[in-house]
Amino acid sequence: MARPLGHKGRFAIAYLLLGAAVGAGLGAFVVLVQRPGPKPPTPWSAWTPTSASIGATAQEIASHIGGAYRFADGRQIARIVPAAPTTAAGNVEAIALANRPGSVTVYPSAGTTLYTLCGTEKNCRLSTQSAASGGDALRREALELALYTLKYSKAADVAVFFPPEQGVSGSSSVFFFAREDLAKELKHPLGSTLPHAKPVGHGRVDPRELPTIDQLTGGRHFTFDVETIQNRRVLVLQPIA
Repeated sequence: MARPLGHKGRFAIAYLLLGAAVGAGLGAFVVLVQRPGPKPPTPWSAWTPTSASIGATAQEIASHIGGAYRFADGRQIARIVPAAPTTAAGNVEAIALANRPGSVTVYPSAGTTLYTLCGTEKNCRLSTQSAASGGDALRREALELALYTLKYSKAADVAVFFPPEQGVSGSSSVFFFAREDLAKELKHPLGSTLPHAKPVGHGRVDPRELPTIDQLTGGRHFTFDVETIQNRRVLVLQPIA
């Protein structure tokens, strides 16, 4: 028959249990202290602009991206001018986007960041080599400009004017990206959308990126004209089939 514990025995067991509990708590605390914290989120891009204003940010982005699109001999496919071409400039108050027959979306021009891709020939025309092989590269460049601008500035949308076609005196087409068009891509690192650090090789885009470029630029290519509507100068965009 077990003998009942005296007061000393009870205290001894209590101290042992208390010591074990304290030791377990300290051990858990040490494990928690030593356990590494959560990894910081992956940055959206390796490079970020440092300017505060929309205009200065656009200039930084143009300088950063423009030099990356070159032919194998080092010549730049097109330079980026952070402004509209003269055929689309001049106190435009709104942008009217024709989505389909009878449907028009109007954007205030004040929220739009404008870029012009200017070829190396007279009047910003593309060189023969650029015109023949640089179309996909220019579409990628326009997409990258839009992504960077919408990510790092307060711009509501981005318009990228393309160089004049052969035999045309001025730019006649533009890619227009509203913020909502690229909302999904802006939530994920740039590398998940355009994974190749070197955008073009020999003036051509990596074919593995073409499906993404086609998807994100498809339906966003327009002809444009400036019209006066209700005493307001409006940049009117018509979709290119």
